[in-house]
Amino acid sequence: MFNNKRYLTKGISERIEICYQMIMWSMIDNLNVEKDYLQIFQLDWKNDVLTITHSQEQPFYKKVYKLPCQSAVKTEKVYVIDSEEYSTMLLAEEY
Repeated sequence: MFNNKRYLTKGISERIEICYQMIMWSMIDNLNVEKDYLQIFQLDWKNDVLTITHSQEQPFYKKVYKLPCQSAVKTEKVYVIDSEEYSTMLLAEEY
């Protein structure tokens, strides 16, 4: 799963910096549990710290990462969906 062509939506391209996109793809690639077709990321920025909460439903998984971040990142919820043919990163509001 997630070993296919990768796409992102216009919302991701416009609102999430490429470095954070790459970090989220890397978190999926390095996941050491069975992967659900839906990966969920919650991004929260406060006091120069970006908190990324990565989760999935089946099997349950949740991990919180804290990264120093000088640029302001809006609070965003990001989905990454694997359709077996391709994977797409999109803002939750674009679903």
